[in-house]
Formats: sequence, C-alpha cells, structure tokens
Amino acid sequence: MTVGIVRFGADVLIDPGAVDGYHIDVPTSGALDVSSGRQFVVAGPDRAAIYTPGERTFLERWSADNTQVSIKIDRNALEQELGRIIGRPVVDRVRFDLGFDLASGAGLRWATTLQVLLDTIAEGEWARIR
Repeated sequence: MTVGIVRFGADVLIDPGAVDGYHIDVPTSGALDVSSGRQFVVAGPDRAAIYTPGERTFLERWSADNTQVSIKIDRNALEQELGRIIGRPVVDRVRFDLGFDLASGAGLRWATTLQVLLDTIAEGEWARIR
C-alpha cells in the first residue's frame, strides 16, 4: 500500500488510463471530477473516489484548491486478503462504486480510521510501535 498527500495548486487533468491497483482519492479540500468505467463522481471532503483496476480512469478536473490523500492498494494483496476473509479465492477483480460517502455509516468510520493513521504518522508514533 502507498499513501501520499497530493496538491498541485492549479486546475489539472490526469489521464492514467486503466489503473493497475485499487486507488482511493480522499480530498481534504477542493474537488475532484472523475470518471472510471461508466461512472462519474465529484469527490470532495465528504465523498472519496475509488478506482477499480482495469477500468479506464480519467480525472477530468482536479481543482487548484484540492489537497487529497491518495492511497494505492496492490490488487493481488487486496484480493488475496479478501479471499482469506471469505474462505474462498477471489476469481475476478472486486468492483466498487466510484463514489464513497465519508459523511456517514461505514464511510465515516473508515475516514476516522484513516485520520488516526495519518495523525500517527505525522506525530512519528510509528517509530514506537513494536
């Protein structure tokens, strides 16, 4: 897994084509207009975007004020762990809805967990975990 904080400071578009892993973009400010496969979403602080491997992805507008947490998860690692959890092999890629609500329910719990991870990294706590 790779986690990074990304900001361009200008409106940009990004055309990565078909992504090879699972990507999650979580804007902390600004907006991201994105399509993946046949889906379209405007991601912002209350809505993340999740890209499915093998589907054409196009970030149509990354607003100048968009700062976001970008996460990439290796496809094989995610699918193997899911197979372990459900007790059978995953034979096809896992598909997610492109838009992921961060304001309520499971999405809010996930965003809270992500914030704990980011806070821990920022404080250097990772060096004390053994």
